[in-house]
Amino acid sequence: TVFLNRGLIYLKQKSFIQAGQQFQKALRVNPENNLAKLNLGDVYFLQKDIENAFLHWKTVSKAEIYNQQLLRRVGYLHTDSLTFMQWIMNFETTLPELLSITADN
Repeated sequence: TVFLNRGLIYLKQKSFIQAGQQFQKALRVNPENNLAKLNLGDVYFLQKDIENAFLHWKTVSKAEIYNQQLLRRVGYLHTDSLTFMQWIMNFETTLPELLSITADN
């Protein structure tokens, strides 16, 4: 959609507020738009709003291509941890929830 494309342009320009607004508009037009959900999660992640990033990423469809992108993003989410062991522990606590999202494929 035009909103998704505008959001991607704003995201590339690091205009996160405008990007988020465009992705939200794309979701109003089509609430099942997985790319808008992923990218809106990215906007929150880049603004260090980890909780909202994860909430949006969790809503992504069970389609396999999106699962791969989702798992990659959650991996990025945990790279902000202070130590490698914290990263491992955080990822392990998140993984069961993600697997429950992706298991129904």
